Amino acid sequence: MTTTSRTNRKPKAASQPEVDELQQFVTTIATWLNETADGPRTQIALVVATIGTAKTMELLKDVLAIEDRGGMKTVYQKRCRTVGGVFFHLVKCRYGQKLPDAFWALTNHKNKPVKKQKAGDQKKTASNKKKSSSHQKQTQKAS
Repeated sequence: MTTTSRTNRKPKAASQPEVDELQQFVTTIATWLNETADGPRTQIALVVATIGTAKTMELLKDVLAIEDRGGMKTVYQKRCRTVGGVFFHLVKCRYGQKLPDAFWALTNHKNKPVKKQKAGDQKKTASNKKKSSSHQKQTQKAS
């Protein structure tokens, strides 16, 4: 008589109630994070599928704690991240290597529309560069 070990068994497919509960969980998390677009909602679903609901809830608690302390600055320190931005930043830092390729495909920032500068803004930028270079020349002469 042969016995099969538990490690050789295939995992069961999720039943419909489990799928519905997970979908509701993802929707709830997305609502808390103020994420309304399909891309971030899909990313949240991938996070939940990868790390589970318990770790996702831990992340959410950490996000809320960070928000209570005043938020998290962006890379350039010019503004605070959105609540969803804090969540995704923590996800990438803690679980980045575990996330599937589909998650990273959705984070392609090259597809964001680029804001066009007005003609007047371009002149201001050019004049600021001239001021900056003349200031550098003056400080070089002084030293």
